[in-house]
Amino acid sequence: MKKLVKARIRLDTEAINYISIFEKLTRAHVIDCIPLENKITFVVKEGHAGMAIGKKGINVKLLTEKFNKKIEIIEFNKDPIKFLINLFKPIEIKNPYISEDQDGNKILNATISKTRMLAKVKMKRAEEFIKKYYKFSEIKFN
Repeated sequence: MKKLVKARIRLDTEAINYISIFEKLTRAHVIDCIPLENKITFVVKEGHAGMAIGKKGINVKLLTEKFNKKIEIIEFNKDPIKFLINLFKPIEIKNPYISEDQDGNKILNATISKTRMLAKVKMKRAEEFIKKYYKFSEIKFN
């Protein structure tokens, strides 16, 4: 069930520069970087989230000041369910499971503990990330 798609991650010069600075400061390995207007999301290698965040969040604070943007760090996981849970932190995901439709398409299902604005934003982003890294035709949130 742990089918990881070899995602074709295309990085522009801006993202490459962010990754270079991020990795030098944190010593965490970056898998992907998604810069937006007011926020930069870094997907880091499994086990590197703590290193990326730093003691008491010092690295996040330094990077926020350096880039003048909010910093989001997500720890990658080969298991799509664990990665989904990481994407939603601190929002709790209940009963995540993988199913198939009648055509054999894989569907990732999850229940979100609270439907608030942050959860709605994360739902959209989660769908993009999950489809980018794994072979799922759909993500269903209850």
